[in-house]
Amino acid sequence: MAPAVPWVQTLGLFLSDHVPVLLEWEVGVDYPQGPLWRLRPEIRGLEEDLWLEELQWAVGTVAHCRALVPEVLLVECYQTVAGILLPCLLETIQESRRMGSFLQSMREAQIVMLPKLGRDLVDPCSYWPLSMLGMDTKILAKAMAMHLRCVVTHLVHEDQWGFMLRDTHMNLQRLSHALHLMAGMDTWVAAVTLDIGKAFATLSLEYL
Repeated sequence: MAPAVPWVQTLGLFLSDHVPVLLEWEVGVDYPQGPLWRLRPEIRGLEEDLWLEELQWAVGTVAHCRALVPEVLLVECYQTVAGILLPCLLETIQESRRMGSFLQSMREAQIVMLPKLGRDLVDPCSYWPLSMLGMDTKILAKAMAMHLRCVVTHLVHEDQWGFMLRDTHMNLQRLSHALHLMAGMDTWVAAVTLDIGKAFATLSLEYL
């Protein structure tokens, strides 16, 4: 069996379907236990530790004043004293990686029940369950998203633009070309899109 690749395994990307995309054979080496895998050159930076700059970017992109429950440290605290807190957070993340598990506080969430407008508060179905994560976990998730940018484009098909940092006009241009191509043909054509907005409940900040 091939040896584990640190960040690939940590991020849950060590999947059989994606191995040819992420990894390649070690050229010219024959091991008794089998060939040695290594990351492809274009995504080799994935196995590196997180950078302090990635945490700084993450802190700058976390939304302000979105917490419904008191937190130990809000994002404003991280931004105000970033030079002190972020190196400590980076050291904690690196130590968690070496230990193979994150701190319990980073793996916990507080469940908050939000009542729906105009619904019977006695009915359990009248509430939205909302899980509140700690700010350190939110910052880590943002930083990992930045760290994954070099890999995501190799795993997600180019036709998908939802949740991807891609120009949406390319998707519209491709659809326009398809319609023009089929206009002169005696056949049916259909375009199917998924409205991701329907998957999330719209919350009123004034109501909260």
